[in-house]
Amino acid sequence: MDYFDLVGLSRRPWLDPLELKARLHSLTASSHPDAGGEERKFVEINRARAVLQDDAARLKHLLELEAPSLAASGGSSIPGALAEKFMRIAVARQKAEAFLRGPSATGGALFRALAESERSGHRVRLASLIEDIDADRLRSICALRDLDARWLARTEADLIQLAEVHRELLFIQKCLSQLRELLLHLDL
Repeated sequence: MDYFDLVGLSRRPWLDPLELKARLHSLTASSHPDAGGEERKFVEINRARAVLQDDAARLKHLLELEAPSLAASGGSSIPGALAEKFMRIAVARQKAEAFLRGPSATGGALFRALAESERSGHRVRLASLIEDIDADRLRSICALRDLDARWLARTEADLIQLAEVHRELLFIQKCLSQLRELLLHLDL
C-alpha cells in the first residue's frame, strides 16, 4: 500500500505537517463510517496517518517504495555520527538505572533525602543528553529537508543518504524515548 498515493501526496522525504494534517483530516472525515464512509478505507487512512506523520516511519515507507534493497538492509547498527554519543548515553543510563535500583529509591525517607543531590545530578545529566540528542534530531530534519529539495532529480547517493537519515532518526527516537522514561522515573 502506497500511503502517499492514498492521501493524494507525491512521494517525498519531507511533508509539510500542516498540509498533511489538513489532508488527513479531510480524508478521515469523509471516510468515517459514521459519515457513510467505508470502514476499510477509514482504517487505511489511519494507518497512513501513523506512518506519514512520523519522520522515521515515513522514510522507511518511502525507502520500501523507492529503494527496497536499501530498506531491507537498514540494519540496527549505530549511525557513525552518533556512535560517540551512544557511549555517553549508555554510561548515563547505567548510572541512573543503578541509582533507581539502589537503597535511595527503595529505602525510607532518610535515604531519599540523603540521595536527593545524586538524583538531581542524574536529572541534569539526562536533561543535557536529551537536549543534545534533540539537536541531532533537528540536524537530521535539516538533512531530510535538503534531500527533499533535490528529490525530483534524486540519485542513488541521495537514496543512500535517505537510508542513513532514516537510521539516525530511528536511533534518535529510541534514545530520546529511553532517556525521557528514565527522567520520568527519577522525578517520581
